[in-house]
Amino acid sequence: MSDVIDLLTPAQEAFFDALLAAMPSELADVFVVMPENPPGNFALIGAIDSEDQGEVTEQFEKLTVEVQYIYRGDDRRQLLTMMAAGRAALDRKFLTPVAGVDLSVVRHLHSSASSVAADGKTYAGIQNFTLFAQPA
Repeated sequence: MSDVIDLLTPAQEAFFDALLAAMPSELADVFVVMPENPPGNFALIGAIDSEDQGEVTEQFEKLTVEVQYIYRGDDRRQLLTMMAAGRAALDRKFLTPVAGVDLSVVRHLHSSASSVAADGKTYAGIQNFTLFAQPA
């Protein structure tokens, strides 16, 4: 049996790279860590959950990755456009390989877009994706 390796960080990096490459900069910024003063519109790689799917002697994990979206403006359609760009970048895609880790195709699980917040201009969205990861 090999030593257990970190599969979450490579998955996070692959999601970030895919979103950054696909998200038009005028639509939204993409972050892994929330900056102190976030811009108006952004996508953030959120929670990453891992579930062991391997046999006794192998590391094989099912990962669920959350992407959070925030849009501040007058029309929720912009939030939906951001979310559509994120889904197009990730769903049914093989992400850029990360050294030492095999990642499966990504599948969209769930999306949710809020109504406007109490401030009258903030909308939030969440998408969940799943994939499998294992040492290469």
